[in-house]
Amino acid sequence: MKKSALLILGLLVSSVILSSLVYAADAGTNNIVTSIGGIVESVYQSGVEPLAGFLIGKTSAGNATKFFTLILILVLLVSVFWEITERVPFIGNNSWVQFIVSFSIALISVRFLGEAGNSAWFETILLPNQALGIALMCLFPFIIYFFFVMDVGTSSPTLAKILWIFASVLFAILYFSRVDEIGAQAGGKFNPANVYLLAAFFSLLFLFADGTIRRYAKKIEIEKTGKTSNDEAMLELRRRLNQLDRDLSNGAISPDEHRKYTKKLKDKLMYLMKV
Repeated sequence: MKKSALLILGLLVSSVILSSLVYAADAGTNNIVTSIGGIVESVYQSGVEPLAGFLIGKTSAGNATKFFTLILILVLLVSVFWEITERVPFIGNNSWVQFIVSFSIALISVRFLGEAGNSAWFETILLPNQALGIALMCLFPFIIYFFFVMDVGTSSPTLAKILWIFASVLFAILYFSRVDEIGAQAGGKFNPANVYLLAAFFSLLFLFADGTIRRYAKKIEIEKTGKTSNDEAMLELRRRLNQLDRDLSNGAISPDEHRKYTKKLKDKLMYLMKV
């Protein structure tokens, strides 16, 4: 069953790639892509498009951009329904039934979205996903920087504060230097450059809250050991390290498991010693 599911998923992904190439060929923005798109266009029209038209409707299959989006929604829905049906006793026990039910419900949903009269529903569903993607892409670099500064701050809180000041100044410069240009591209709508201003504000906020955040993180690590104080937590971690050595000598764990768990405990111990 897993091989069949992978095969169907591979066909869906291939359809997405083919539709993207056909769309790029129609746009004619790149000679290489246009050439490749021209080659696969006949394959798409003779093989993929008729099947797609039967499954999700001719209107959606003929629109490469909409077809691409609907295929991704279909894959997403199948994944979600698969997890849901796995918990249903009379469905989850049979993988074939589970796949048929998940795929059928997802396909019915996608076909409904692909019909010409339901474009409003299509846009309604698409907009939150676009917003989520934009938000995550904007926040991802900041989240990486946050954990980097927190890690640096374990050995040098002063350096962490300097890094937060640097970030706030940098984002402020980006905002004031690009706000007009990006705002003009936005066409009078919400100016995406405001994200820089928000990042500068949160950098200043983390600068003043750095100590509080660090104390809270330390409290969480102490609570994970089941103790209430830092000294008790470090003592508990040392006991666990000694127990790992005994488990290794008794053959209760393998050398690889010993190295893995020892590293985790030592990292936690070093963290509690530094913070």
